[in-house]
Amino acid sequence: MLIELLGDPNGERALRALVAKHPRTIIEQALQRTLAVPESRITRSRAAYFTALVRALDSHSQPQRPYDTHPSSAKT
Repeated sequence: MLIELLGDPNGERALRALVAKHPRTIIEQALQRTLAVPESRITRSRAAYFTALVRALDSHSQPQRPYDTHPSSAKT
């Protein structure tokens, strides 16, 4: 279904990997936003837009990790 919605029959393997890697909520949010964008505003393909959006949304949802400040890792 996702392949048909995004119009990318050749990208099944890549889309399956993307869906397996990212949370369902991110996938659903990205799909909803992707389908809301008019085709004329998408420069490459709807599937490429979706992929980039999933990655961007997921990177923003990950907690930021501070640098390791453990005393044993400090260089003197």
